[in-house]
Amino acid sequence: MSFSSPNAGTIAYSAASGTSVAPTYPTPIANGDCLILIVGQKPTTANGGTVTTPSGWTLRGSLTGAGGYGATLGIDTGNTNLFIYTKDVVSGTESGTLTVTVGDNNVCWAILINTPVDQGSLSYEFTSGSDVLAGALSITGSGNLSVIGGDLVFSAFCMPTDVTTPAQFSAHVVSIGGASVTSTTEIGEPDSATGNDIGGVITWSQIGPPSATAAPTWDATTAGTTTNVRGPGIFLRIRELRSPSPVHPGSLFHPFLAR
Repeated sequence: MSFSSPNAGTIAYSAASGTSVAPTYPTPIANGDCLILIVGQKPTTANGGTVTTPSGWTLRGSLTGAGGYGATLGIDTGNTNLFIYTKDVVSGTESGTLTVTVGDNNVCWAILINTPVDQGSLSYEFTSGSDVLAGALSITGSGNLSVIGGDLVFSAFCMPTDVTTPAQFSAHVVSIGGASVTSTTEIGEPDSATGNDIGGVITWSQIGPPSATAAPTWDATTAGTTTNVRGPGIFLRIRELRSPSPVHPGSLFHPFLAR
């Protein structure tokens, strides 16, 4: 099975040292769709920071204190955090904004993404990696993703600096072993000069056959000042599980009738 294209709400930012961030729900949303929340955070304390899982959501994975800065923290520098969640039950009535509580927060961004689902339940698989070198974006997952044709893979990156125009990343290439990644589309580039500055980028990739199990990689061209293009990267694979085929009553085996 394959998914329809995801649609995203407006990226939201916390106030400087704010205790919450409130991203906007995308439209449309239908009953049974897949709603994803991603939060990128620059903490107040080096390698600190928290995000409280909203009620009715599940944390699928996170990577904190990443970027290779150690205890260094300041304007345009410092390790950052990433968190990704899915909504447990999507009714199709979601609207407005979702308030997400954050702690030890200098500044953060958040985005809600909806993926239409045809039928059946969903399965998820997560891995993450850190880019610790300045320059082009380059992330390798620390664990494997298992992918088959029709899967989607969401990728997100958070860095401790902003850019004047949020169009720093291009030519995204996501690879997962021998699987065919038929397309990778950028969803948005968070960018804020609030507090000590923050940035990042989010993409989604459509997977085609053949299947594969391998550590994902994500590379992209980076324009402008690249000194602090460093930080955590996360990958979330979503898969729509095929509903079981109905069994015709006449095909059932009855041990007594078979005698």
